[in-house]
Amino acid sequence: MKKIISIIILFSLVITCTACNIFSRNTHSNQTGNSAATPISSNIKQDTEQTSSEWTEYSQDSISYKVDSSWVPFSDEEGVFITTDQKTVYMVQGISPLGSYTPDEFYQSLINRYTSQYNLIYLDASLSYFTADDNTDCAMATMKLEENDVYYLIDLIIAKDKNIVVTFASQCASDDDARLEPIHSVSQSITYNIGNTDYISGNTFINTDGSELCLNSDGTFNYYRYEGDHENQYYTGTYEVYYGQPAIDKIASMTEYGLTKEELEDTLSANMKGYIPGNNTLDYLYSDSSTEYYQVCKDTFYCLILHHEELVNSPDDRSPLSHSTLYFGFYIPELQMADMLNANSATQFQFTLKTNTPSPKK
Repeated sequence: MKKIISIIILFSLVITCTACNIFSRNTHSNQTGNSAATPISSNIKQDTEQTSSEWTEYSQDSISYKVDSSWVPFSDEEGVFITTDQKTVYMVQGISPLGSYTPDEFYQSLINRYTSQYNLIYLDASLSYFTADDNTDCAMATMKLEENDVYYLIDLIIAKDKNIVVTFASQCASDDDARLEPIHSVSQSITYNIGNTDYISGNTFINTDGSELCLNSDGTFNYYRYEGDHENQYYTGTYEVYYGQPAIDKIASMTEYGLTKEELEDTLSANMKGYIPGNNTLDYLYSDSSTEYYQVCKDTFYCLILHHEELVNSPDDRSPLSHSTLYFGFYIPELQMADMLNANSATQFQFTLKTNTPSPKK
């Protein structure tokens, strides 16, 4: 048991999952591991069907995953499990943003780090790809190493559109694949709790200027000048909402705004290291250590189009309209807020969620 505890303590200091600092602990490697020509992880999806009759799902930060129900959660360490014979440990080793790296760039940096510092037994030469059960496209690689007579099998999972890197690991005191390889089933059960739903359609938001935007579930909207005043000074019309890649495609197709897919992808990349609501993408260069950043990803990038059909100044004063307004930006789940740019006026808007919009009265 003492050896298992020492392993856990050792791994409480493990990866922050940045390309420049994959492991934070100090170790000494005495040889370089061998890389295989064909990634072993490319066959994992087919070869590691969960055979246990009972699996328990856990949620941690922005992911969910399943583990064998016979594994025992270890003390207060989130995401760490131990077998009942106390000989094998399974864990979520690290969760962090991918940042502005591509998956291949990140993995190459990891390879350089591992081959220079660890006694590698096996390392995938390249990433393989699979689709998670929530239809998220993932890149994956597997590596195996030995250190101080302890063996580790590590799965690296990268979801670019979620801006998330996750490592799962198993470890035991013997080179026993039967004990180490169940971590593959855990890795392959991953789903994501960010950017997997439409946070905007059908909801009511309050803007920082006190206006109230009601997006009805039937695709119509009412945009009131003042929160709570639903009789005077408001716009009506229909709306469209897109998020993720469809949002980028839609904005780029609206050629009157002059925004290309490449420019939008660059905007996304600039914000992947950390997003500051209400600020431009370069503000992280000038922010101090007290600045609070939020994680965003492609799947939390939104495009909202309001098609204005009528201006209501009062119940007896209505004017027809026929123009549209494009808003785009990020929805931040922690704040329940959409931080968006009005592309028509180049004005920043922060729409904070108020409630689900009640169904319109007929």
